[in-house]
Formats: sequence, C-alpha cells, structure tokens
Amino acid sequence: MSLARNRLVIVPADPEFVPETGSQDALRNILAALAPPDAFRIRVHSRPVFVDPGGVGEICCPNCRELLPNAWWRLAMAEARAGGFGRLLVRAPCCQRQTTLNDLVYEYPARFGRWVAEIAEPVRAPLDGETRRVEAALGCPIRYVRVRG
Repeated sequence: MSLARNRLVIVPADPEFVPETGSQDALRNILAALAPPDAFRIRVHSRPVFVDPGGVGEICCPNCRELLPNAWWRLAMAEARAGGFGRLLVRAPCCQRQTTLNDLVYEYPARFGRWVAEIAEPVRAPLDGETRRVEAALGCPIRYVRVRG
C-alpha cells in the first residue's frame, strides 16, 4: 500500500488491546465496501503508538470539559513518548483528576493503540451497523481516527 493522503485508522478503545489474528479477515470482509483489499494494512506494535490525525486542534479534559493548555499537552506527550508510550496516565491541570492521554477530548480525534488498522483513501465513512459488526469481530469497542495529509 502506498502512502495515502487520507486514511481511516481503526484502533481498539483500550490502547493495550490486540485482537486475535483471525479477526483481521473478518474486518476486511465487513469493511470491503470502503476500499479494495489492498488498501487495508494492519500493524501490531509492542507498545501503544500515537495515531495523529495531522493536528489535534483544541484538547479538553474528559472530566470537567475545560480546555487544556497546549503547552501542558505537549509536555505530557513528551514525557509519555520518552517512556515509549507505556504510561498514558496524566493528571489534568484543570480539575486535578486522573485521566489518560488516550481519553482526552481531541477536537480532531486522536488515539493510541498497539493494534492499528489503516484503510487508505476510504470511499465513505463506516456505517453504524458496520462499526457494530467490526467491534463484534474484534471483540472490543473501537475508535476511528481520520488522518489527513
């Protein structure tokens, strides 16, 4: 698969979860209407990776919905990156409650995951029924990240 300008990335909601290998064929079959088979790529990493949509925009606390300072987020990301993204737990500066970098509310959704499925140049967004079938096939809730660029 060549580097696509636009990709739809699927990650489990739990950044540490890795679906069973057999579920990958089911994923391709369920989402066949989105792109041809050669447009799919699945990767498994030893630690979570950051799936960047090409800019995250504003970021809010999932607990109190306050806007988080960009400088705080960059520092939290640098610390997490230095640890290989093995620890995503952070304390929000607004309400002092714990959350994770994965659970922050990103204006342009971004996520972390060890298991990452990419669809190059999808022709449309997945339908609700397709999403439910993918979650059933993978055995976990999923999140989408639209990567542009």
